Amino acid sequence: MAARQTGTLAVRLRAAPTAAALALAVLTTLALGAPPGALASPRAASDAARTTRQAELDGVSCPRARLCMAVGYRATAHGKGPVAEKWNGSSWANVPIPAPKGTDAYLVAVSCAAATNCTAVGGMASSQTSSGPIAEQWNGRRWHLTQASNPRGVRAGNLTGIACAGRNRCVAVGMSQGPKKDLTLTEKWNGRSWTVLKTAKLRRSAGFTGIDCVRTFCMAVGEQVRSAAPGEVTLAEELTAGRWRQVSTPAISGADLTVLSGIWCANQRNCKAVGQTQGTATGAIAEAWSGSTWTVQAPSAGTGILSAVACSSASRCMAVGAGASRPISERWTGSSWTSVPTAQVTRTAFAFLDQVSCPTATRCISVGARTNGGPGDIGTSLAEEWNGSSWSVLKTLNP
Repeated sequence: MAARQTGTLAVRLRAAPTAAALALAVLTTLALGAPPGALASPRAASDAARTTRQAELDGVSCPRARLCMAVGYRATAHGKGPVAEKWNGSSWANVPIPAPKGTDAYLVAVSCAAATNCTAVGGMASSQTSSGPIAEQWNGRRWHLTQASNPRGVRAGNLTGIACAGRNRCVAVGMSQGPKKDLTLTEKWNGRSWTVLKTAKLRRSAGFTGIDCVRTFCMAVGEQVRSAAPGEVTLAEELTAGRWRQVSTPAISGADLTVLSGIWCANQRNCKAVGQTQGTATGAIAEAWSGSTWTVQAPSAGTGILSAVACSSASRCMAVGAGASRPISERWTGSSWTSVPTAQVTRTAFAFLDQVSCPTATRCISVGARTNGGPGDIGTSLAEEWNGSSWSVLKTLNP
């Protein structure tokens, strides 16, 4: 199991293979007192020459049944650079995407309000002591960088989730490193510029991992440091009338670390969130929002972890993540979660799905990566398609 330190907030968790059982590896962490530059990159490229063909897809959004945009990052000779791929219903194509000059940059989430309007977010490191969020806009022809930034007085941060309720109405979430604790971060895009929003005031370190928005309502999820003992508990905040408000999430018995990493909302009274726990109770979790309370549901994924959820309706949802060596998925049918086998990924030691988008009841596209190395190895990009009855592997293009 991945080593953990007291006072460390693990904001994105991923399964990694071990010889004996499931291990949980931290993808992005905010360590109290750690150098701010440590926030900027999900993984370190240990051997640039060897990894220049490595890539990972972490976000996907499908504005149409046969049109999806996926984003992620690739290993370069000098670190990492953003990557984008477009799905036309039959094949993937690499889409040129700019990288900030002189930085180590990556993208982890994307939301498309239309086929000609997508917003992607992530992070970058401009030096060993400074890092910040990045955002890019797709206009149907090309990607261009927009100016997302850290809050005033903060030198380290990144964005991990994005939701666009319209062409000029996007809210992104993530985390930043304050002088004494890690802070939730949200920024709003109005079609011209980004504005940092004030989130609910929290006493302990916290970070957001995912968000979904319907009209003017948004719900963000993540985790925060526990008050009584080392570890983390789930976090949820709702945005209504322009203000963030923390809402209570249920405690998971036997867990010393719990995180919600993905969320989907039909409206302000119906949301689904997924994640994982560590401790005596280790495995995937799912929770439902009724408009006033979160309640725990029972996924059947066992010791796997769920990283994302998407729905074509309130009664048809798909959640994806990782098991001990291969991706996992769970389907919501309106009353319960049921495990659905993912496609077998051949010639690889470990594979995971990090994000999913379901434009119709019989079509979902999910993306992630596969690797024959260890948890720190980027590997090569992976995509799978759900046709209403089964998953199949799609051929992606590593840059």
